[in-house]
Amino acid sequence: MSFVSDPTGNEVMVKFAQIVEAGADQRLHFDVPVAESGRRYRLLVLVSEDSIEPQDGNTEAGWPVDFFERTSRQWQGDFERADQLPLQEFSTT
Repeated sequence: MSFVSDPTGNEVMVKFAQIVEAGADQRLHFDVPVAESGRRYRLLVLVSEDSIEPQDGNTEAGWPVDFFERTSRQWQGDFERADQLPLQEFSTT
């Protein structure tokens, strides 16, 4: 979720995505955090069936369990840096 300021300076949510499972009552239940209580908000909802089923050993996001823990900081080798262009000099007179 991300917030930006509207023209009046108030923070407003730009994007919100969540995968939820329907309850026994065949309804989706979820909470949407907002910047301020007592205000009116426009809520746009797109409901589509989640076609990606979590597999054994995978998280809901589709990454293998412990993927980030196993791969974080595992880079081996050197970084390549392209040649830099010469610095331009400007006259202030």
